[in-house]
Amino acid sequence: MAQLARTVAVPVAMSTLASYVSTRTAVPGLKLDSMIDGLRDGASAAVSGADQLAALVAEAEGICCPMKRAEFFLAKVKPLLVDSRHAVDGIESLVPAREWPLPTYAQMLFHQD
Repeated sequence: MAQLARTVAVPVAMSTLASYVSTRTAVPGLKLDSMIDGLRDGASAAVSGADQLAALVAEAEGICCPMKRAEFFLAKVKPLLVDSRHAVDGIESLVPAREWPLPTYAQMLFHQD
């Protein structure tokens, strides 16, 4: 998830954000502020989550007992994965479908192109 956020979701969010900012400048009065804020906040949350996930995974590598490691992942990593997923889902909801590089849930479930 950390790799996906850093290499896919955040770059697409930044590209879309730049496009929205440019459009807002070119078309005065167009209300894009909530979309711009959502992309900015979503990208920030995705990067922060990716950094935290990387740190937790590195910490987990030092746990020798498989049961303790599993408990660590359940208590620390899983909640952060959920938060990171929500950040990426928020970005996806603000990026035009034609620009989103990953398959949507509908495409995965129904093999739609």
